[in-house]
Amino acid sequence: MYRLGVDDLNCTDAVLDLGVTIDSHLDFVDHIAAITRKAHQRANLILRCFLSHETVSLVKAFTVYVRPLLEFNSSIWSPRFIQDINCVEAVQRRFTKRLPGMSNLSYLARLKKLNLESLEIRRIKADLILMYKIMFNVVDVAVDDLFTVNVSRNDRTLRAHSYQVMQNVKLSSHRLAFFSNRIVPVWNSLPVTTNFASLALFKRSIRSRYLVHFCKVNFN
Repeated sequence: MYRLGVDDLNCTDAVLDLGVTIDSHLDFVDHIAAITRKAHQRANLILRCFLSHETVSLVKAFTVYVRPLLEFNSSIWSPRFIQDINCVEAVQRRFTKRLPGMSNLSYLARLKKLNLESLEIRRIKADLILMYKIMFNVVDVAVDDLFTVNVSRNDRTLRAHSYQVMQNVKLSSHRLAFFSNRIVPVWNSLPVTTNFASLALFKRSIRSRYLVHFCKVNFN
């Protein structure tokens, strides 16, 4: 037990820091459970309370009021377990299935018809955007603290882009899913056609069909 003056300090297995709950094992299971529960509730309210049942309006409401709950600070807590990935995706999967005329379509077909992306794809894109900001000093994070930049050309293929990175330190197996580790293969594998001239051009040059190869779950 620890004390502050004469008061005992309560023990806890998880803490909330900057909107993200992290437990004593450096996992985010509690956080994922909390945000998905709240997102399901909000999605249900949209379907029950909106006077308009027009699909375009309902999808817009979902992207404005529900999806941000599932994506805030995702580069910190992005799930590493299949069950957690499915837990997050289930919010969008269930919502789209309840839209008019969508119940008989597969999840992948619904996404294509509604011009949506899987939430896992969107988290990978968010990781890449954060990586770009770190690499090009858009955010106040020292890239040298995380990566070694510009690996020797002898270690790259001719098809590799010019901003290859390696990790500075080897991580324990428990930390393999952390941002600084999981982003390396995705970033290094970006095609040479990727436009690094600006953040806006970089975002537009990222292709979802390419990032599908890095998804752990095949949504259908």
